[in-house]
Amino acid sequence: MAVAVVVTAAVGACSPPPGNDEPDVIVIETITESIGPAPAVPPAATGPGVGIGVGGGLEEFDSFARQLPAQVGLAIVPVGGGQVLTGGTVMTDVAWSTIKVPLAIAALTADPAQAGNVAAAITASDNDAAQAMWDDLGSGTAAATAVQQVLAEFGDPGTAVQPQVTRPGFTAFGQTIWPLTAQAQFAASLPCRDAADEVLTLMGQVSPGQSWGLGALMRLIESAQLCSVEVPTREQGSL
Repeated sequence: MAVAVVVTAAVGACSPPPGNDEPDVIVIETITESIGPAPAVPPAATGPGVGIGVGGGLEEFDSFARQLPAQVGLAIVPVGGGQVLTGGTVMTDVAWSTIKVPLAIAALTADPAQAGNVAAAITASDNDAAQAMWDDLGSGTAAATAVQQVLAEFGDPGTAVQPQVTRPGFTAFGQTIWPLTAQAQFAASLPCRDAADEVLTLMGQVSPGQSWGLGALMRLIESAQLCSVEVPTREQGSL
């Protein structure tokens, strides 16, 4: 079984409280297993302000990553967006359940009656609830466009949300190719946008059954906010 671990962190603050010198930290962690044919993954975007994995400014992390029995990637972005620093070798992969965060924002914005499905999808990674949100947005191209609009508004204008099922047994949106740097830019915007407030609050109310990875830190950091999901696992949070 092949395992890859991808971690994204955004460090900084939109407007830190007076006297608070501690930065906010947003983290996305991914652990994926080989479970069958996957869609082709294009190279991660490069260009001004975009790291390229190994040699992307985090040399000490590169050294650490080489010692691990897995492929690892790390991206760091100031909260609110900005220069991306990267390390490791995994710079892009399918989104899996991290896409539930922008999907939830899109669904709640379009239809406040989706609040129950949003809560279930974010706190318990309920796939049926996520599919219900997708269907409420019109499914297919209509839903993909709505989620892409959220990504663009939150600092990721380049990701194309997958509108159709490409792997039987898995959701269309979960197979979206979401580069690590793009995830970092999106996550860095969450604390800065009013439209994300309700979803971000729910990310701090993850069910006990989802408390692994970042969820384990909830016992140590009361302010942790995250979205913990099923195996294959991707987690997104703010510490």
